[in-house]
Amino acid sequence: MANVSQEPEKLTHSHPVTIPPAPLSWLRGHVKDSLDTLLGSRGKWDAHLLHRPDRSRPGVWGQWTDTTEEYGFAPVKAFWFDGKKVDPTSTRRTRQPGQAVMLHFHGGGYLCGTAAETDLTSGIPKHLVVHSPIHHVLSVDYRLAPKAPWPLPLLDAISAYHHLVNEEMVDEKDIVLVGDSAGGHLAIALTRWIRDEGSALGLKGPRGLVVMSPWCDVGFTNAWGDGLHYNADCDTVSLLQAPISPRWSDKQIDDTFGPFATSLLLRALPASTMHTSSYLSPASLLIPAQATGPDSLANFPPTFVVYGGAERLAISIKIFWARLQLARKLENPSQPDHLIEGPDSPHDFMIFPWMAEESAVIYEALDTWLRDLLASDYEVEDVPKSPEEAKSPDWRSIALKRRESRKIERDSMKTAKSPVLEPKKHRVMDMVGDMRSEGIRQVSIYTFVFD
Repeated sequence: MANVSQEPEKLTHSHPVTIPPAPLSWLRGHVKDSLDTLLGSRGKWDAHLLHRPDRSRPGVWGQWTDTTEEYGFAPVKAFWFDGKKVDPTSTRRTRQPGQAVMLHFHGGGYLCGTAAETDLTSGIPKHLVVHSPIHHVLSVDYRLAPKAPWPLPLLDAISAYHHLVNEEMVDEKDIVLVGDSAGGHLAIALTRWIRDEGSALGLKGPRGLVVMSPWCDVGFTNAWGDGLHYNADCDTVSLLQAPISPRWSDKQIDDTFGPFATSLLLRALPASTMHTSSYLSPASLLIPAQATGPDSLANFPPTFVVYGGAERLAISIKIFWARLQLARKLENPSQPDHLIEGPDSPHDFMIFPWMAEESAVIYEALDTWLRDLLASDYEVEDVPKSPEEAKSPDWRSIALKRRESRKIERDSMKTAKSPVLEPKKHRVMDMVGDMRSEGIRQVSIYTFVFD
């Protein structure tokens, strides 16, 4: 796991927490099957697309095949974002009943990035609490692929959802899932798992889903044929890999980052799963598009999708969108989904401070969409939210106050508007420093070396 500072007095925008593991009863379906495969193959893990001259060499490779570490649900680091602190000792702002919460998963290809406010991707939760109607964002520092193959990141996401629902006592209809890049992939996978397994656990699912440049096809079927060089000469994913390559003039891009990430993420699973699992590749061209069924996107919550017009993943994101709309033809969603493009924008452009002008348009559209979503009526059960509340003889009056508070919150959604994002001075932020703690270092901007 990334080395993330948890000293509250050094943080200006966030509050660190440790999320306890979800109960074993939540180990169901895809995550249980994948974890069983991981445990059954331990000691023999093979990064299918990654080659190393001496695989018996001790070090990181040995850590990857460690047979002593316990794998499964585990404590998860996370950070609450609720606006800039007044002073270093400021505590979390009180969330009133009915106020929405965003559960955020950062990007980084499952290789790098953290939930910490010092990370480049933290611009998203920082902006959301100001430029959207949701002022409480829990950003999760899920385990990364170099030491935690699939399904461990998804297990951490499940623990975070359990924490919100069963410990923070947040009504599911006050939860919106959000993620960028690999975090978008994780948010989609969590949504699918809740849809598939939630009814057995008493879950009804989140209010909405927001994904920004989501990684929808870890097997890269979208790159087959003519798609190989789609937007390759303009996307950040390419530029970060080979901006000074001698082959640049020939547009022969060094396409290593994606396969490298996939190889580490899926090394405990059969290689075919990158193409055939809808949890891993919901936009895979080897999975037939369906309106219903386990591989479909049926019964997903209202979804807001962002992509960059100049990004390489645009093809797979559009396939994901088309499959979502295919499912909607048989449904009657409470609110339309929304697809928005950042013109001439690269992959995950909303994390870059210098893309503030383009991001401002997205945040403004998202603000409107979220307000419409959160202002819509829905049935809320007047039931105790905790065992402690159930013991109170006044729990019905507490529930009534909660309903009144929710109505006030809903009415405010219809009349207010969030401030518009404006460009500001920015500084260089680190997104790959945590990779050093995983035993990987970058000797150039596009080459990875194992220590």
